[in-house]
Amino acid sequence: MATSRRAGGITKRCECRGPDGKLLGSSCPQLSKKSHGALQLRQELPLDADGKRRPFRRTGYATVTAVQADLDKLRPSSTCQETTKTPPPAR
Repeated sequence: MATSRRAGGITKRCECRGPDGKLLGSSCPQLSKKSHGALQLRQELPLDADGKRRPFRRTGYATVTAVQADLDKLRPSSTCQETTKTPPPAR
C-alpha cells in the first residue's frame, strides 16, 4: 500500500458576509487586521477502513501558538499507523 502525504496547516477565516449574503471566509478584506477573524487548523488523518479520506478541522483559536500546539499533538497520532511495520524475522 502506498503511503500518502498527511497535508495540514493553519489558516485564518472570518464570518463576514458579502453584499450577496455569502460568507467571505478567507477572502475577507479585513483579515489583514490582527484582531479580525479566527485561526483554524486542518489535518488529513489516515484513511478509514473503507479507504475514504478523514479531514480533521477545528476553528476558533485566538493565537497561532495555540493552533500549533494542537497541530503538534495531532500530527504524531495521524502518522503512527502508516509507519508501524513488522520487523524482519531473526536469523
